[in-house]
Amino acid sequence: MLNKYEVFVQVAETRNLTKVAERYHYSQSAISHALRALEEEIGLPLVHRAKNGITLTKYGEELLPDFRRIVCSRERLLQKADQFRGLRRGTLRVGAFTSVSMHWIPAVAEKFAAEYPNIQLIQSHSSYDGVEAGLQTGQLDIGFLSGYYKGNFEFMPLYQDEYLVLLPPDDPLAQYERIPIEALNYRRFVLMEEGGEYDAWHILSRIKGAEVVHYVNEDMLAVPLVEHGIGISILPKLILDGIATPAVKKRFAEPRYRVIGIAAKSFKDAPPLAQLFIDLTKDYIETWDPDQLKARISY
Repeated sequence: MLNKYEVFVQVAETRNLTKVAERYHYSQSAISHALRALEEEIGLPLVHRAKNGITLTKYGEELLPDFRRIVCSRERLLQKADQFRGLRRGTLRVGAFTSVSMHWIPAVAEKFAAEYPNIQLIQSHSSYDGVEAGLQTGQLDIGFLSGYYKGNFEFMPLYQDEYLVLLPPDDPLAQYERIPIEALNYRRFVLMEEGGEYDAWHILSRIKGAEVVHYVNEDMLAVPLVEHGIGISILPKLILDGIATPAVKKRFAEPRYRVIGIAAKSFKDAPPLAQLFIDLTKDYIETWDPDQLKARISY
């Protein structure tokens, strides 16, 4: 049975009755009938119908956010009801940055699909800024972030990941057992774009005269540049343990870490499916062996 509130939201977003009819596998006249029924229910015109398409009336524009909330609330209600019946369905949208996308998401997604086959898991791969933007706009339900997030989110810490210094093979610092941060003063760096890796930039702010000579939009892209002597880099162990490279990996004399966790605007308001995913992620990390990452990727 068509839900007239969902129909109106879809029409408002697509401005196309044919597309909405195709999505719901109903005739275009059935979609039009649902819109008229909604207009009769509230006593206001919501759309203008013309040969060149659909536009919203001023009432439609004003009420659209309220109808979106009704649709979201209904979806959450159905998901909870399904859980009570032992069934689970719906969609969960998760954002993650490179190292999590590479090393955790595949295994967790496999387990998630096996246990909850009726749930569609949509993963969005992005930088820290991209994940935050997705959470802020509601495009993501939950997202992986580091503890240096900027937005007003709830954050659940899961894992402490150490930062390493990556050096060209013939760099003089390669002979050090550990690297004092002052030994990096006035050196040239290859780093993620600012906003892509908050924690590395926080470390860089403690280094005098540091010069970023090359920016990358993925952590892994820094590795071949360091190999060729373009500069040195500061990268998470979670990335470097999965890469076979002639570049030299060194720990800081005073270890530097990032805290990886899952964030949401509000865990209470997140879809019930989110907690299922979080529980599986926590279980996986507790039994996860980082040594299995070594030499998985080589350039």
